[in-house]
Amino acid sequence: MLRPAAYIPGYLIVSKQHGTIFNHSQSHIMKPNVNVQRAAAAIDRSARTGLYGFLFIILAAVFATSLLAQTKKNTQYDPDPDPDDFVMMDKGAALDKVSLQKNFIYPDEAKKGGITGTVLVHVMIDKNGKVTRWIVREAVHPLLDSAAVNAVRNASYTAAVYEGRAIKTWMSIPITFRLGKKAQQQQQDDEDSDGYTKPKYDKQALKDEVRYPDEARNANMQCDVKVEVWLTKTGEITELRDMSPCPKILLDELKRAIRTLKFTPAIRDGKPAEDHILISVTFPPKP
Repeated sequence: MLRPAAYIPGYLIVSKQHGTIFNHSQSHIMKPNVNVQRAAAAIDRSARTGLYGFLFIILAAVFATSLLAQTKKNTQYDPDPDPDDFVMMDKGAALDKVSLQKNFIYPDEAKKGGITGTVLVHVMIDKNGKVTRWIVREAVHPLLDSAAVNAVRNASYTAAVYEGRAIKTWMSIPITFRLGKKAQQQQQDDEDSDGYTKPKYDKQALKDEVRYPDEARNANMQCDVKVEVWLTKTGEITELRDMSPCPKILLDELKRAIRTLKFTPAIRDGKPAEDHILISVTFPPKP
């Protein structure tokens, strides 16, 4: 039986198998035509090519989808938690206190200025126990803040663990800068040997002047307020800098009280010199 492969309306039917032409207008079979055979073969190849191309596209899409899924599985996005996020863990990150102590440095300038306090640094520990981010949550003084950050950044840690694997997490580390009696005596010796004397003021006069504002009292505001006082060679105030994250009403009250004081300027090499001093008052003030 002859299987038609192409049809020319009203005239011809081309048999792909025999290359035979049937003329609708005639009752006999015409002789094979080479051009018709070639046309039939071309049509067949075109149909096969289109089918293969379609199948190739389908297979390529399936392969690409599978590859993308595998890649996403192998490289899962692992965002850093926010500092205030709650992170599920079986074991928290651990600080090597010995390494922290080795990296702790009390700046000489801060010692001479009698600057003390506790800097609270918030650090993020990654899966490898490395510090990747840090935030100074409670600042004291730029000198101490910088020293505290340097100490915690270079210390050693063990990463937190959840369900048997290391995870990223934040931890808070307080760094305290304190001058003991020995250090205070050393500070005085250094001042005497270097010919330096820090600025002075009447502490009792400051205590008598400071008031606890009614608004702060009603709100039960409590804070260790610190203000850095910058002085000229004659002991005049040139600038008052906020050095603690306390309510503005308390900072303003301490500044007001400071402006009523008389300061003796710093002495260097026997001469008055520009300098600064840190003044701290705890609210509510002690009787």
